Amino acid sequence: MLAEINFCANRLHLSADLPIKEQDIKAMAVFPPRVIGFAGRIDTAKYSFSFAKSGRLRFITSLNDNRGNLSLREYQEQMSRIKSIINTKDAYQIATNWLAAMDVDVQRLEKENPHASRQQFFSAWQDDQKTNADKEVALPFFDVRWGDWVEPVIDVKIFGATGELLKLRQENDSYSMRPASLIKDSDKLLAIPDEEFMKYSPLELSNLVARFAVDLPVSREPTGVSDSTETKDFDQLVRRFGGTKDYQLIESPKNVKAWRTIGFKKNGEGIVVPANVISRLTKILTNGKSYLPPDWRDHCIHKPDLVFNFSDGTRSIDLFFCLDCKAVIPRSESGFKEQSPSPSYSIFEGNVSSEVAEISKTIFAK
Repeated sequence: MLAEINFCANRLHLSADLPIKEQDIKAMAVFPPRVIGFAGRIDTAKYSFSFAKSGRLRFITSLNDNRGNLSLREYQEQMSRIKSIINTKDAYQIATNWLAAMDVDVQRLEKENPHASRQQFFSAWQDDQKTNADKEVALPFFDVRWGDWVEPVIDVKIFGATGELLKLRQENDSYSMRPASLIKDSDKLLAIPDEEFMKYSPLELSNLVARFAVDLPVSREPTGVSDSTETKDFDQLVRRFGGTKDYQLIESPKNVKAWRTIGFKKNGEGIVVPANVISRLTKILTNGKSYLPPDWRDHCIHKPDLVFNFSDGTRSIDLFFCLDCKAVIPRSESGFKEQSPSPSYSIFEGNVSSEVAEISKTIFAK
């Protein structure tokens, strides 16, 4: 379960110290697998994670609502003073990005279930302790649901002030493309007597996990080892963007926005990039074969046409694109990476720049 929690928590950029370890567990309930399958719940200080009988992670809930002992009226009035930085359209894009990051088949989900994105409101209180139905006050909470609003197939709740996840519920996990079962050879695992299992050492328990857990993909990080071509290529790719943390922003962003540019200045309001477009763009940017060798120079004066901002909610990186020069210029929060006589940049191979141009047309079509 912890392996699946960490896979999803990393993809969703949850505000928790990762990876989550056994000592981080505050409460746990694991049900008899012979009766209900590999289901259960694990709570940390910040989040609750619940699993279906297959072992898939279906529900993620933030445990910090900051309500404390406040009455409903006091809580609503307090939260209404917090300004949202997103709207319902942004909330929908953030939610679809999260689902895609968790390997949910968003395309099939959208085809089979209408979606709705709504901001929460409450009726203002009057001095006589009654609510005024004619005066609605906005709260910084956004709900995005697929299927019936009352009984949705998937339900996502977002905190509008930060864009953080408050709730993600897969009531129907048939849209998940995660392994159907996260335990292999379960009959052999269950055949181990409880008395024998309780005597296992930590090493023996670790060996059980290695033997019976389905191999889960993990986000890759450079190792610094230089004894393989693959590792060298990956290290080289990471360095193009300034390092591991900036690369990870591009590999699995929480949200992406795009602007047309005037030089290196963003022009107008940013456009939230849809999840399917982010997937196409990320696939190009994280493929080492998309670029010419790092020392390749074009001798152009770069005048970017557009910029994409990749963010995890707390950190971000800008990627400027000069389509004529086939160049991409990264700018982290600390600024441009200098490379005399201009900021560091990479040159796209072949027709890759044309692919980026086609992607930009879909974003700025309206």
